[in-house]
Amino acid sequence: LASEDPLFGFHIGQQLMIARYGLVSHAMIGSATLDDAFKLMVQYQELVGNMGHIERLQTADGCWLVWQLTHENPVLRRHITENIFSMLLQVLRLATGNPQSAPTCIEFNHASPGSLQQQEMERFFLCPLRFDAPGHRMFLPGALLQTVLNSFEQSFSRQLESELVRQLRALHEQDTLSGRVRHQLRLAM
Repeated sequence: LASEDPLFGFHIGQQLMIARYGLVSHAMIGSATLDDAFKLMVQYQELVGNMGHIERLQTADGCWLVWQLTHENPVLRRHITENIFSMLLQVLRLATGNPQSAPTCIEFNHASPGSLQQQEMERFFLCPLRFDAPGHRMFLPGALLQTVLNSFEQSFSRQLESELVRQLRALHEQDTLSGRVRHQLRLAM
């Protein structure tokens, strides 16, 4: 990594540019509840990028957002994961209108970036961080997931989701042999 910043991915994720994520981020913020927003994100995440994917695992008291990466390089994996989790928290806080909204805990399967860096991350995430865990995941408690989002407007939300369905269908139709070859080349790099 060519950066001197030991928390490069984390810092980039904090600089959320909602427009970068297109209609998916706008539809998330326009959802009725935070739970609806994350369900929508999981459903349409292919439209945002291909660095990995998020799986949503429901529990009795909330849900885990589990991040699976496509990259094998350990340095890239760490920075991409920290970027995704800080970006997700920025979306969560923007959607709820509460800068203190936080997950219950976050687990990373990489080592701690160091004591000072870990403290900086904990101040931002506002929850305990666990390193050297079996995987990358974030737990959102049920009460937080049921937060009603201020910007919900049902007819606009339906229009956005209709467009997302159209875009996802078009993406899948483009999944030709040449598209699969391009995808494999990206994975090999």
